[in-house]
Amino acid sequence: MSATGGQPRPGAALAVLALCAATFVAAAFLLNREGGFWSPDSALRYVQVESLLRSGFRDASVPYPAAELDPAGRFFPASAWFHFRRDGRDYLSYPPYFPAASAVPYRVLGHYGLIVLPVLGGLLAVWATFAALRTLVPELAAWGAAAVGLATPLLVYSGLFWDHSLAAALGAGAFALTAVTLARGEEARVRALLAAGALLGLGFWLRNEMYLLAVAVGLAWLATCAPRQRAGVVPLAVGVALAALPVWLMNLRLFGNPMGWKAGGLVAGRSAEVAQAVTGTGTVGWLAERGANLYHVLFALDFTTIFADAPGIPPQAVTAGLLVGGFLVGAAWLFRAGGQRRAQRLLAAGALAASAGVLFAASGRTPLAGLLPAVPLVVLAALPARWDRWQRFVAVACALYVAAVVTTGSHAGLQWGPRYLLPIVPALVWLAATALRDARAAAPELWPSLRTSAGIVAALGVLVQAAGLDHVSTVTTNNVRALAVVRAAPSDVVASAIGYLLMSAGPIYFEKRLMLVDTIEDLEALVQTLAERRVPEWTYVPRSGPDFDPRVVAGWTAPDGWRYLPVRDRLPYANLRVVTFRGAPVPASAAR
Repeated sequence: MSATGGQPRPGAALAVLALCAATFVAAAFLLNREGGFWSPDSALRYVQVESLLRSGFRDASVPYPAAELDPAGRFFPASAWFHFRRDGRDYLSYPPYFPAASAVPYRVLGHYGLIVLPVLGGLLAVWATFAALRTLVPELAAWGAAAVGLATPLLVYSGLFWDHSLAAALGAGAFALTAVTLARGEEARVRALLAAGALLGLGFWLRNEMYLLAVAVGLAWLATCAPRQRAGVVPLAVGVALAALPVWLMNLRLFGNPMGWKAGGLVAGRSAEVAQAVTGTGTVGWLAERGANLYHVLFALDFTTIFADAPGIPPQAVTAGLLVGGFLVGAAWLFRAGGQRRAQRLLAAGALAASAGVLFAASGRTPLAGLLPAVPLVVLAALPARWDRWQRFVAVACALYVAAVVTTGSHAGLQWGPRYLLPIVPALVWLAATALRDARAAAPELWPSLRTSAGIVAALGVLVQAAGLDHVSTVTTNNVRALAVVRAAPSDVVASAIGYLLMSAGPIYFEKRLMLVDTIEDLEALVQTLAERRVPEWTYVPRSGPDFDPRVVAGWTAPDGWRYLPVRDRLPYANLRVVTFRGAPVPASAAR
């Protein structure tokens, strides 16, 4: 896999794919060995998988195990953002198509079958990278493909039951087809552009942000192509429509909206926010929120800072995030200046600055959210380059996509690296590879320093992903431990005010009757509901942990004299408290 020039060696693609496949599979076993989930998104998708299998793929809704006690679904164990009701049925807000495709390998391989498609998605993104760079930067095709697989968050998401690696594969494939068309100077490769559009349209089956990517690619094509090539946007759009039409029709039938329940709500909500900002109502708040999004997309060292109570850029960890971002932006400037001035010392300083920033970021053992600390390879794109038409197209498309995510997104929640940006991460690595190639061609005497500096930055990327695997594995272990506590509850009715806990409880969703109570009023209403149905025993996991006073529940008595008293109170670990109540009649004179 030499990068000394010319085409990659025979077998290079197979060697890179084999290396990445072995690494992805190892990551999948590491992250899934306990049968739990890192993210509630994955756990809820697991509920969809089980529901589809139990219904024989005839129903996309999910059963509510506590429906007998709560026919109206008031206490469904997922908040309104993740769950909705339609025609008397309960649905999770995620499109059911990825869970449906995952159900087949799951039926055969059990829990590890859930990781088959994510691993395949990661490998397809690596293969698309090699296929693209074989034309765009042949001398770095193998190394670029390996970097995408091993030095970006694609490694982490390929080992998780999530659809992000598949979105990355579709984005990489679409960029490969369009960029290669431009690099070859072909005026009308209709089939290639149709295929690129179809890949973008297939993304609509998975994730809402793929709509933004399709728009960004189309606009970038019009903005950067030669006049004779602009008509290529037509086959791009046709390809998108052909792949998207079936899912639009299915969404319309299932959810009453062609974009699906969640995407439709997002479009309406974001449109209203933008309209208010443009008319001057809430403009400052909207701009502050966009600033917070920009910070999290590019610099944040901990995604949880987005949940600060104050509007705008949250105060926690911002200084550290901006400091690391400053080191990495400084590294990019030093690399560019070193290439322009042919100064080896500047290149060495750039590698040192990148190392300082990344090592500080990784040492914090926090869930990195920003692009720069999670994908340090992007700083190499600042090296002086020729900027051919295909590079301008990719750069403009990526910039438009980032702007769209910042403008329309709220926050990405739990993540390692900017997961909403994963569809463009391979293309950003391509820009870094071409910049490295062009800098070498402009100053061959710098190649030893360039090669060493690039190797250091790539190694930093691998280190970051290793830290990501460690973080995800640790959190998953903690989730499994908490789930074991809930599973061990003596009663089958389990209520909690901790939404994260219930939404992560996919493996026991069909074992317990889980119920979510957001407020003290909800808790009192639930107690009255259970009392009316004479439920003999139930368990509560309070948000306040040790501070919860079970006497509050004991003080609520049903009108006909039924009261719940605590019979078991445990604090297994940390702040996870489990209180079991047993019902009994009390004299009417004692009833409230």
